[in-house]
Amino acid sequence: MQHNTTRKLSPVEIEAYKQRLIEGAEESRRAQLQDRRRVEALFDGFRDCEPVDEELEAELAALDSLLSDTKARREHSQAVTKPASHEEYEPSFLPANASKPKDWGAFSSPGSGSRKRSLAKKSAESAPTPPGVDAKNGKRRTASIRLPNAHKAGLLANFQGMREQGVAAISELDPDLDHEQISQIEAKISFIDRVAQSYAGKGSGKLADWSKHVPAEIKQFFRLLWLARQTDAVAVTIRLDHRTATRALDAKRGPANHLAGIIQRTLAKLGISTDLAFNLEYTHGASTGNHPLHLHGIVRIPIDRIEEVRLALRSALAEGYRQRFNNLAVHIEAINNPRWWAGYCTKEHEISADILKKARGKRTVPDYACDSARDGGKTLYECVGELFSDEG
Repeated sequence: MQHNTTRKLSPVEIEAYKQRLIEGAEESRRAQLQDRRRVEALFDGFRDCEPVDEELEAELAALDSLLSDTKARREHSQAVTKPASHEEYEPSFLPANASKPKDWGAFSSPGSGSRKRSLAKKSAESAPTPPGVDAKNGKRRTASIRLPNAHKAGLLANFQGMREQGVAAISELDPDLDHEQISQIEAKISFIDRVAQSYAGKGSGKLADWSKHVPAEIKQFFRLLWLARQTDAVAVTIRLDHRTATRALDAKRGPANHLAGIIQRTLAKLGISTDLAFNLEYTHGASTGNHPLHLHGIVRIPIDRIEEVRLALRSALAEGYRQRFNNLAVHIEAINNPRWWAGYCTKEHEISADILKKARGKRTVPDYACDSARDGGKTLYECVGELFSDEG
């Protein structure tokens, strides 16, 4: 007769076991941080690009320590931006502690891609086929990678920017004379590829098709991010007066297109032809002094004409707006962190779409992007997709 020798652990034993797990996770995390800093040291400015989420890194280290024997896949936490329940006062849209990554505007230049040095290719070996699974072609279909929010989309866009800079740097070096430098850059690129793959999660295929499977919020995020990286791009917030907001909501072509037309005509009178993208948003507050509809976006204007443009837009869109606290009717400012600002502009995309649908009685798009921003956003998304391509 067999006897069951399993017994319950005492509270003291449980606490001791938990302590060992915590210590193991911390040791693993320290080792990962040391390895990361070794790679960061290869190039100046690597830290400025915010390539790694500290909280997520700690969580992954803990999972690696606890589940290394089973090779469990890493599950990623999603950053969820919640609107304020009573938001009348909005703080300055560029926080004092916001990081300031180097300008990645050049990373998507056509010239850099044509001079790529061949790098180690990532092999995609298919797993053994379980019985009854896709018996026709003998392998599983690889799921496409979808970006659920602006947080993950921005991280991957930063990874791609760093990768492109590395590829461009290699193209400037002599393969016969600069072996050590080239090896260092290739090590950095390899590190970026590994981190990007870990953030992408399961699937490990190609990015989802832009035209069919990318949500409107993510498309607008990439359009804004592309535009934010262009020369003379500045952040703009416009708080509409009642007359302008009411006319925009009644416009047949939609409030976003209506307001974009006013902005473009106003700047044209100043002799400025501009690229523009923005999102509509509602203030969540009980005040009736000002209309809750406002916009956050990006516009390209000469830096030395910012005040002139601000006054012209105030006259055209917000002449009747009553300033409250630090909320200016028209606020224009340099973009310190393109990724952060693009995410801020799109943070309430779905909420605004629902409010506009109820206000107008039909589906209404809560954003606008000029043609160049639309094309640039799609191109940027496809560049990010190169991180998961065998040819990347």
